This record gives sequence, structure tokens and C-alpha cells, in this order.
Amino acid sequence: MKYSEEISTNFSSDFNELRNVCIQFLNNKTVEQIGDTDLVNLYQLAKRHRLHRLLTLLPSEEKKNDELNDLLQKNTKRALSIVAELMNVQKVLDKGSIQFLILKGPAIGQMLYSAPLLRSSRDLDILVKSSELEKVDHLLMTEGYNRVFPSIKLSRKQNKFFVKQHNQSVYSHPNRNVKLEIHWRLFKNSTPIEEEQTLFKLPFSVEINSKGFNTLPPALLFKYLCIHGANHRWSALNWLLDVSLLIEKHNEDWEGEFETAKEIGVKRSIAQMFILRELVFNLPAPTYISDFYKKDENLKSLLEYTLKSMSQSDTMNLERSFANFNRIKKYRSSLGTAGDSSFSWFTINDFELISLPDSIFWFYIPLRPFLWCWRYLK
Repeated sequence: MKYSEEISTNFSSDFNELRNVCIQFLNNKTVEQIGDTDLVNLYQLAKRHRLHRLLTLLPSEEKKNDELNDLLQKNTKRALSIVAELMNVQKVLDKGSIQFLILKGPAIGQMLYSAPLLRSSRDLDILVKSSELEKVDHLLMTEGYNRVFPSIKLSRKQNKFFVKQHNQSVYSHPNRNVKLEIHWRLFKNSTPIEEEQTLFKLPFSVEINSKGFNTLPPALLFKYLCIHGANHRWSALNWLLDVSLLIEKHNEDWEGEFETAKEIGVKRSIAQMFILRELVFNLPAPTYISDFYKKDENLKSLLEYTLKSMSQSDTMNLERSFANFNRIKKYRSSLGTAGDSSFSWFTINDFELISLPDSIFWFYIPLRPFLWCWRYLK
């Protein structure tokens, strides 16, 4: 079936130009030409979708814009600094014999783009075993890292709550402008694909700067990218490009992966991805997806909402809009176990406002309304 006849896209001319860049890369692994468009505006849109590294592939005659060249050079330095930070982190964690996996970033760059610098990244994401979190924290702090999130020292009960409700801590080194995110789960809500024995038992090895690093194997990466993209409403086009390259480069049983996804409630996220690939990159969705689409009453409305998020010029304003808050919550809840959110009577933000002793930890519950007002109305 033709989904374009069912679902309206109405992409802007700038967004269509960015789509053209992605389609050229998918077809030829290069970007040979662009239309009559402002290159700096295209760069800013590509940066919003974390695809600006692809513009480095433009032939030199297309990059005669001094402002564009300056932006690309600065971004290249940023990409190099993330790879350099990966080497630093490896040295630190090796001191404690910590086993870790790289999530996204340079690993996906090498695995899918054949070059770690082609895949744009804002920070460095590392997955470790939850049982080794305290050890990892000690190693990093000893090496001069600062913990940015959580920024306060947590009590035993506060830390137990934090590890249960969140899936990452954030660090930074004062001498290097790169955020390091240490994950102990892939998502806030645990899913069956996150069992540590599965994630760490059969890793996939990639070579970066002549050194071997472990990351998620293709089948697990496929589910991870689909769930991650769906959780964020596919608002950045790079997630869709990532999974499209994965499908192309790795000859896995994708229909089988789709069928097993039912067991963990993420079929809808994967169906979303296949249909979006057709609407955005002109890559036909498999027939088994059309069968699922016809039976799922909510999938069309979810796709329309994700297309709006994807083409929105400023995703942060969309996220922070109070009028859109309930729509986001409704959208995420409709994803089932893929929704990356969970209810809690209080949050770690409350710990930052007032630190209660563990003996009266429960008192955060009645304090919650007052702390919320203090934080947002002061």
C-alpha cells in the first residue's frame, strides 16, 4: 500500500532538501549536490536533526560559503573531541576492569556510516553494569571528573530511588568540553531486551582509532533505535537514518525481529519506523507492516504526530509547550512498554531542594506539592 495516500506529510522546501541529502547518502554513501537553497540555513536545519556531519561530504564547489566552512570546521573539532574522550574513558574504566558498551555516537558512526566522525553526537554514551555503578563513579571522580547529574551527594535511600527511576548519570571533565553519560539501563522503563546477561554476553565489536570497542549487536541495536526514536517522537531525522542504514548493512531477519517485538510490546514502534522510512526516504515498507497498519487503529494518528514533531523547526519549544504536554504524555503511553516514562510521587529535583534523612524519607511524598510550587513559582 502507499502510505502517502493515507497520511499527509506537507514537508517544507528546506526539510525536503535535507531529505534529499539523506536519500543521496543512503543510495550512494555520498552527497553530490543540493538544490537552490541557503547553505547556512540548511546546515542549521541539519544540526537540528543531528545530520550536519553529512554536509562535510558535499563537493568543494558546493561549499564555497565561508560561513558554512567555518561551521563545518568547528563541528569537526567537536566530533574529534568526542572520539578523544572515548579513548580517555577507556583508560579510566580499564583501571577498574570495567566492562562497558558504547551506545550510539562513534560506535554507530563506525558500524553504520563506516566513519565515526560522520555520525553527529552531542555527548558520549556508555553502558555499564548496574552492579558496578559505585565503582565507576569512584574511578571517574578520582580522575578529576565532576558529576553533573545528580549534582548532589545522595543518601542511601536517595541513591536507591535514583537508580530505580533513572537510567543514567552525567559527568564532565573540567579540561574537556564533552558530556559523558553513564547508563545502567537503555531506558528509564526496563524492557526484556535490557537484561544484562543479554547485553554484555554477545556484544558487537567495532574498531575506532585502531582500538576495539564493544557495542550492541545488530538485532538488539535495531530494537533499541526503534524504541529510542519512538520515545522521542522521531523528532530528529538522524535516528531514522541510523536504523535505515542498519537494515541495509546487516542481513538480519527483520520480519522475525518484528514478530518477537510483540513479546515486549514494541511492535508499534517498529511499524512506525518502517512507515516513516517510506514517507521520508522513499524506502518501501514490507508487506507485513501494511497488515499490521490495517489492524492498528492508533498507528495512523501516531504517525501524523511524529511527522509533525519531525518537521517542527524547534523541537525544544514543542517539548516545553504546556498545551502540548498532555499530547506528549498520551503519545508515550500509547507506545506501551516502549514509553520512556514512569510515575513517581516525587523526583530527584526534590532532593536538590531539601535533603531529608533516610529515617523520614517517606516525608518527600506530602512535601511534593510544596516543593513543586517552590521550584516553579519562585
